[in-house]
Amino acid sequence: MTDLEVPTPVTRERVKKFLCELDKSEEGFEYHEHGEHELMFPTESAIIFLGFSNPSILQIRGQWRGVATDDEGFAALAQQVHMCNVQRSGPKAYLMPFEDNRRFGLGAETNLVVSKGATAAQLTEFYEVALTMVIGFFQDVAEAVPQLVDWEEA
Repeated sequence: MTDLEVPTPVTRERVKKFLCELDKSEEGFEYHEHGEHELMFPTESAIIFLGFSNPSILQIRGQWRGVATDDEGFAALAQQVHMCNVQRSGPKAYLMPFEDNRRFGLGAETNLVVSKGATAAQLTEFYEVALTMVIGFFQDVAEAVPQLVDWEEA
């Protein structure tokens, strides 16, 4: 019989250590502190946030780099949000108004209930699946609305 790993609390410090272990280094993974309850790191097409504001929920949220500045762009993003939320099991997608309420971005998130903690395997699985869903959605959006892509794609 094998020993089962016991779930342990998911804290900011544990996730920081987890990210470094994924990268196989002590300081090689490039993430930044974002306020008291988030870590963030850049990707080619988005900024990814790991949220800890609710101790019972671990959230992976992305903000796509594309910005809608007119009605046509807004309508295109709204259609992508609708299609994602109707056709995909995740992530949850939404429009993000900027301060001027004339420009809109795109957000997507996935959440894991961690009120009883999580094992290392659960963290790894959630991280991989959540990032795949969020980044995959953003890649599909970039293909669907290339006029909103204003950064260099690799």
